[in-house]
Amino acid sequence: MATCPPPFANAAEPWLPLPEVPSLDERWTALADAARAIAELADNGRDSGRNAAGDPVAPFDGAAPWRRAKAAEYLDDLSAIMRAGLAALLAIRASGRDPAIAAGALLQEFADARAALHRLIEPPA
Repeated sequence: MATCPPPFANAAEPWLPLPEVPSLDERWTALADAARAIAELADNGRDSGRNAAGDPVAPFDGAAPWRRAKAAEYLDDLSAIMRAGLAALLAIRASGRDPAIAAGALLQEFADARAALHRLIEPPA
């Protein structure tokens, strides 16, 4: 005999507020900071990582709602790639090996993603 769970309306605990989600601009800024760190690993400390993030992406607020929604999904995917990649690069470095080639490849992926995001947010007229 199957039983049904009690309805939510009778729950004794109040609903907890959802955590605040960073804006698309804040998420992009965090990704750009990660790209700078990866550039430093790719350059082996030669300090050219300052320009790794490239041109900032246009403000997301001016984009159509469907473009903002796609950009949010895209940033989530890019965040996962960058997080895993940076962790791998740090593990390579911690093992005493040079992560420059792998960091350069990850940095190229970031540059390609940045270009795609530009095309999504600023479509041709």
